[in-house]
Amino acid sequence: MKPIIHLHDSLPSTNSHLQILAQQTQLPEGYTILARNQTAGKGQRGNLWEARPFENLTFSTLLYPTFLQPQEAFWLNIVVSLAILETLQREFKIAVQVKWANDIFFQDKKLAGILIENEITQQKIEKSIIGVGLNVNQKEFEEKKALSLFQILNQKQDIEVLANRILETFAQKYELLQAAEREKLRNAYLQNLYRYQEWHIFLVEGRKVAGQIIGIDKVGRLAVEMDNKVKYFGLKEIQFL
Repeated sequence: MKPIIHLHDSLPSTNSHLQILAQQTQLPEGYTILARNQTAGKGQRGNLWEARPFENLTFSTLLYPTFLQPQEAFWLNIVVSLAILETLQREFKIAVQVKWANDIFFQDKKLAGILIENEITQQKIEKSIIGVGLNVNQKEFEEKKALSLFQILNQKQDIEVLANRILETFAQKYELLQAAEREKLRNAYLQNLYRYQEWHIFLVEGRKVAGQIIGIDKVGRLAVEMDNKVKYFGLKEIQFL
């Protein structure tokens, strides 16, 4: 995969725009939409992604991961998470982590979010749109748990250069996934997993429970030791407190 970036000054949503383009024509794998201003960016659970114009990185990349079955979709999450993490760790020497399942954290605050939308047919993932929102130069947020690189480093970054570096790393990680180097990817993911092997309080079915994250299973569910047993959780089934 070779990323091909197409810049737009303003779009409602890079994911939605790329979906429409991909329906209209056969785009190459790695085709990427980057918007300097995203007016209605999509987040998890239908939430909007807060991003001030021209201050943050918002992009979406098209993949054709037909080598993956639907139950293996979480591997795409692992690949893009590692691409963001390793780029930020390498470029800025900051201790970022991946918060299961779709966020990048720095010291208990959200630095980036990931939204993956898959098209599935005949028991394989025909098409995948990987959406990324990274807070870069924004100085303040309405959301108390949001954070930007500027707030960490006190220095503005070139957003387009950063996009290229993340996408280059993403292409390398995606090639590892295509080559079935899953154990290497899994180990790197766990080494960077937020609150991994630490005891914390979680909210499960309206109840506060002490638990320790011990890993993820084959389909990406979070494995947590609690109530003297290991329980597995999908998205929306457990909340970090």
